[in-house]
Amino acid sequence: MKNLIPTDLLEEDEIDDDENKIFDEKDAPYTENIIIENGITKICKYAFHSWTYLQNITIPSSVTEIGEYAFRDCKNLKKITIPNS
Repeated sequence: MKNLIPTDLLEEDEIDDDENKIFDEKDAPYTENIIIENGITKICKYAFHSWTYLQNITIPSSVTEIGEYAFRDCKNLKKITIPNS
């Protein structure tokens, strides 16, 4: 599983320019598994839009908001794990 680095970008209002990318575009399309670090409270809108290789994501119980279309067009997403809080 791969941790998001830097995790603070998940809390930005939008990810729509080069400064706010979670991963470099060359890495994102090939990322299959993600663990979001505990302490993150928000997954912004479009955060993982069109990550077609993404299959599994673990979201900590600290996340209280997931923006619209955060997982839109993640065609291979099979499992979202959210631990009990």
